[in-house]
Amino acid sequence: MKILKGILFFFKFLYKNRYARVLRASPDNARIVILDSSNAQYMTPLCGDEKYIIIDVDGNELYVTKEIILLTFKKVFKGYDFQVSYVITLLQIIKPNITFTCVDNARLFYEVSRCYPYCRFLAIQNGSRYDVLHLKPERAKEIYIPEFACFGEYEKDLYKRKGATVGKFYPIGSLKNAYYKNKYMTKGFTKEYDICLVAEPAFGWDDIEFDGFEDATGKIAQYVVRFSKKHNKRLCVAGKRDPDTRKRDIELDWYSKYIGSDVEIIPRIRDEFTTYQLIDRSLVSIAFCSTALSEGMGRGNRVLFCNYTGKKRWNFPVDGIWRLEETGYEIFEERVINLLKMTDEEFKQQSIGAANYVMTYNNEVTTDIFLKNIIADVDYKNALSL
Repeated sequence: MKILKGILFFFKFLYKNRYARVLRASPDNARIVILDSSNAQYMTPLCGDEKYIIIDVDGNELYVTKEIILLTFKKVFKGYDFQVSYVITLLQIIKPNITFTCVDNARLFYEVSRCYPYCRFLAIQNGSRYDVLHLKPERAKEIYIPEFACFGEYEKDLYKRKGATVGKFYPIGSLKNAYYKNKYMTKGFTKEYDICLVAEPAFGWDDIEFDGFEDATGKIAQYVVRFSKKHNKRLCVAGKRDPDTRKRDIELDWYSKYIGSDVEIIPRIRDEFTTYQLIDRSLVSIAFCSTALSEGMGRGNRVLFCNYTGKKRWNFPVDGIWRLEETGYEIFEERVINLLKMTDEEFKQQSIGAANYVMTYNNEVTTDIFLKNIIADVDYKNALSL
């Protein structure tokens, strides 16, 4: 039975990686391994001048040697998933001291870190964890993170409440936000817009969540555009998708149902942190549950999280003037008017506790410097054979 199961895992793995570039040699030894090539541009600077190896699990590169095949199948026949077995085999060969990832909610990371106890494992949070909040207890208990660099104390409370296994929490804010501040915030911004709508196209979410979920998100856009036209406010819409992509076309089509096609949706340019800049250039920024909006709140911006789903589990974690659940344009209008009347300092005085809880920042040690120190401070230990 184990043999048949192992063969099934193998063929599923081959199919998933059918377009991968085959590397017919084993990887070198390295002190640092980056698991998953997603967001590699944010992870590689954390390694400094040290050598690192990226284990690509997205089907772009695949190491294939007799040794790797043999060691991988040995683990498969012990009952491990083929991809988990493959990654553990590479770790045995590379012998890293630390393996880290920016895909902090990946089952692969949970399983590999649980099954390979011979190096440190660090997960760096890259998005708001509504997915963890919504997990059933039995699924949440599958989470296994030896070291977790999370946004704030909120994740610490959330993961403990859910029964997840996390060895150490480092509530240090957002890595992307640190890169953005290093690159763009030395001189500050002028407020070019009154309102920024942070796009969160919910295409297909009626099937994932429930009927009406998409309309709850689209209603925010409708209210924002209506308010801006009525009060003659300067509006920008920060798109979620990169230009000239299929996802960008879907985003434009989806929003056109709610606000027409005459409202410009500014495309995201990833390396230019477009969304972050638009939030900082606006007096008030509005969204449903955007991570970028939480990061913007952490930078001291006036924000409004609107949850029109009728489900409290989608609320921003802390109540205040920055959170709105009641539907109806008039209620929305009154709230936005009040936010526009406030100064940044007045908003900051009210929201500083919530902002720090959700997005903790240390002004003396930035998130990227903290992570560089964490990754560098590792005692060398050779990986043992499994």
